Amino acid sequence: MTIAELYETWEKKLHRYATRLVRDSHRAEDLVQETFIRAMGHLLLLEQLNDHQREAWLRQTLKHLFLDEQRARQRE
Repeated sequence: MTIAELYETWEKKLHRYATRLVRDSHRAEDLVQETFIRAMGHLLLLEQLNDHQREAWLRQTLKHLFLDEQRARQRE
């Protein structure tokens, strides 16, 4: 599995999910990009997962990035 295949398969779903979280298309795009950057370091793991597990990993990673961003804003 390549990052391009992963992106092609999951980008639209992740973008919809991110948009629901942040209610801003541009911030959602940034979260999706950061999610795929993180996924590049875990391609071997993602290859071993089935589609349901892969989607769960991507959504959880995106949500953690969102929560990290929220915490950073609260500290400011």
